[in-house]
Amino acid sequence: MLRLSAKQKAPSLHKAQYYTIIIHSLRNRLYIAPEASYCATLAHGSRRSGIGLRSFGLRSLGLHSIARCRVAWLLSLTAFSGFYPATAHAYHLPLWEAGIGFGAIHAPHYRGSKSSKDYALPVPYLIYRGERLKADREGMRGKLFESERIKLNMSIAANVPVPSVTTGAREGMPGLDPVLEFGPALNIKLWHSQTNDTLLWFKVPLRAALSIGDPIVDYQGLVFSPYLQIAKTMHLKTTRWRFKFSTGPIFATQRYHDYFYRVDSGYVTDKRTEYHSTAGYSGSRFTVTVSRNSKRFYLGSFARYDNLSGATFEKSPLVETNDYLVFGVFFAWVFANSAIHPPHD
Repeated sequence: MLRLSAKQKAPSLHKAQYYTIIIHSLRNRLYIAPEASYCATLAHGSRRSGIGLRSFGLRSLGLHSIARCRVAWLLSLTAFSGFYPATAHAYHLPLWEAGIGFGAIHAPHYRGSKSSKDYALPVPYLIYRGERLKADREGMRGKLFESERIKLNMSIAANVPVPSVTTGAREGMPGLDPVLEFGPALNIKLWHSQTNDTLLWFKVPLRAALSIGDPIVDYQGLVFSPYLQIAKTMHLKTTRWRFKFSTGPIFATQRYHDYFYRVDSGYVTDKRTEYHSTAGYSGSRFTVTVSRNSKRFYLGSFARYDNLSGATFEKSPLVETNDYLVFGVFFAWVFANSAIHPPHD
């Protein structure tokens, strides 16, 4: 590829040869690449880069007649979005979407339980991808701060309720209310490949856990779960695929561990001793998600595996296994969406 600086004179082009001129706004350089079916007309300078593009007009390129080439109308879009011509027609997600969906999840009652439950129900599909607020399959996030490599968001997560059972480690014990987790998340971009749209993140969420039920809201401690995440996005003409892989440790306060693993004296049996947890290591987590977006449909799936070996509550009589696996699928029909398509993260 031939690169020109502002001081260099553009080479003349044979009248039968067409060139596409691509402005790479991120690096403030001008590139000229041979193409089989395009050429560009430059009439304005680039204010952002400070390179006077008038010096590379039609005459300097040897293009004395507009009939000799087709004008590259997508020149400005290419310049300011940072995408290459191969992805100029790629599908990007709209600002908001509305629809109806159906989801199914298989999950153990709690981390460490051998008992599990299947959840399947229709749910509304409401997505918003604003500059300051996002609500999607990853939860609700409010942007507090953002730079080129660092983002500070407010994030929300949730855990399913633990039912009262007549068998298993919690036999005879009351059920547990669902837990809502809320708090800041610091996201640090470690690496970004623009060529194949792949990102490596180090994400550090710190959330307060609140049980919702009786009483209405009760504080249940803090959860700290830093993790590495690699995200690969594939933009096709009418669809977008995204693959995410993440892994990291989990830490929590004594109160959070006690909520799930404490055994009070009133629930002691021959097989279940009294137990009180401590703060510290809560196991490790590995998560994979795959999603497909199109203009009218969404399809997503996920699987999460936690290993509780070495956790501070591992000796609790309520821990029946060190393996925890939850997975699910979701399908949605989108009947309305925005005409605005902002850049994705």
